Amino acid sequence: MNKRALIALAASTAALAVPASASAAVSEIAPLGTTAAGCPGFTEAECLIVVVRQTGFQAKVGTTSGFSTAPTDGTVVGWSISLAGVAADKLKTVSANYGGAPRAAVVVMEPLGKSQFKVVGKGPLIDLTSYLGTTPTFALPTALPIKKGQVVGITVPTWAPMISTGLAADTSWRSSKPLKEVVAKEFRTQRALVGDNVTGSFAALYQRARLAYSAVFIPNPPTKTLPKATPKPTTKK
Repeated sequence: MNKRALIALAASTAALAVPASASAAVSEIAPLGTTAAGCPGFTEAECLIVVVRQTGFQAKVGTTSGFSTAPTDGTVVGWSISLAGVAADKLKTVSANYGGAPRAAVVVMEPLGKSQFKVVGKGPLIDLTSYLGTTPTFALPTALPIKKGQVVGITVPTWAPMISTGLAADTSWRSSKPLKEVVAKEFRTQRALVGDNVTGSFAALYQRARLAYSAVFIPNPPTKTLPKATPKPTTKK
C-alpha cells in the first residue's frame, strides 16, 4: 500500500522531512553574497524572510543533498507553506511594490544540467493574503506526475514571506533570481518561472536558509512482474 510522504519544500525526498512550524519557519534569512538587501515596504529584518518574483527549491538540509528531488516516480497531490504575518496597514503598500497580492504555486522541474531547470508541471497560483501568519495546506485539483530525479519547487510571481534563516552553513536553497539582482531597484524584474517562461538558471545559492514549504508526495506502487506460465506438454492420442 502506498504511503503519503511530505517532501519538505524544500521538499524532503530522501529523508521525507516535515517542514518547520510557522513560528520557526519564517524568522530570518540573508542571501549569500549580500548585506542589507533592502526590500521596498519592509524593514531590513523583515526583508530577510521574503521571496520576491522568483522560483526556488531547497538544495540541501544538513547532510541531506538533493532535498527537493523525488527519490522515485510518483505524484504530488498537495502542498503546504508557512507564512509570516504582515501588518494590515503595510499589506497594500507591499503588494503595490511587488506587482500584487502575495501568491505562490508548487512546481515540478526537470534538471537540464549546468544549473538549468525546466518546469514540467505546476499547480494553480494561490492568493496567500488571507493565510499570512499561518501554515495552510492546499490540495491540488489535479495531481502532478513527478519522475525520479525531478525537483519539487515553489514559484512566487509577486512576493511571499516564507523563508527561515539563521541556520547552519550546510543548509541552502537555489533561486532563479541572480544574486547580483538583490537590490531594491531590481525587485521589479520578474524572475519567476511563470507563463511561457519555463526554463531558467538556478546557479544562485542562498546559504543558511530554508524555504518554508512542503509537498505531499505519493510514490507509484512497484510494478510486479508475473512469472511466465510454463506451457504444458502436449500428449498425442
